[in-house]
Amino acid sequence: MINQILFLFGLYGFGVYFGLIFKRQIPCAFIGVTGFLWGTLFWVVGGIFFKIVSIPYTPVSMIGFFIILAVVFSIIHIKMNTWQLSRSELTYLLLMAIAFILVLVIASIFNLSVGSTDSIANIFLGRRIAYEGHSEAFFQELSLLGVYLPQLQSASIFLGDDYLYAAQPAFAYTFFLIYLYLSHQVIGNLFSDKRVALALTFLTGLVLFSTYYMVWQVFYIHNNMISAVYLFVAVSTFWLASIEDKYSWMIFALLGLMGFSLARIETPIFALIFLVIVISFDQFSYRIRLISILPYLFILSISL
Repeated sequence: MINQILFLFGLYGFGVYFGLIFKRQIPCAFIGVTGFLWGTLFWVVGGIFFKIVSIPYTPVSMIGFFIILAVVFSIIHIKMNTWQLSRSELTYLLLMAIAFILVLVIASIFNLSVGSTDSIANIFLGRRIAYEGHSEAFFQELSLLGVYLPQLQSASIFLGDDYLYAAQPAFAYTFFLIYLYLSHQVIGNLFSDKRVALALTFLTGLVLFSTYYMVWQVFYIHNNMISAVYLFVAVSTFWLASIEDKYSWMIFALLGLMGFSLARIETPIFALIFLVIVISFDQFSYRIRLISILPYLFILSISL
């Protein structure tokens, strides 16, 4: 249990560390609530990268991958002088970290996971990744599912657990916070009265997250919640990028679109359609759109 808690919390912390690179353009509140998304996305992309370059997928190789990324991010932090945090930023991030680890602890103590045949398939595909690597037989089975959840579940073998039972509640908790934050940001741009924006945010959040379907998804080991949270982040941050004219929002939008594309086998089609619609608008220069889209298309092409 403790290994899983530390692993998922480590991914959250790594995602926050990455997000802080953009803290001068992006609110620290957004960075604090989305850290888990970027940390797990790096884990999944790292596993795919090792398949492409034929490097064994082992705990040592993954640790080495994250160390290299941490060094790169540290150099960027030093160069941009973003490693220094104000007292308010530090307090906020510490509170967010404490809340996140409490969610992991509770989810681990009270394992309420539910599943289906798809859940079992994702878990066993993940275990096969850890034991066999990315074999041809594996890809034949993966053609019926997305790569994200099996790749993430493969970490359970390294941790000595049967499966990652705390991952789904962590995604659900992240989705809840992201929904409240981004909904308030979007509604706040539409209504000048902050009280109206706040009331609408909580009312819509209450309606959404009080439904039985959403409560079920909190514990359901599947890619539904994963694809939903990444798509919501992608759409909301693309919109904020166009309204606030901030290029940094585009980076997180494309990362969200990448997570959405890897979550299910059919999502790349919808992601590309959405991307074509977005880039057809001229809020950003041709150069910025090109720089933003090419890395996404490259990673997507080698992942499929």
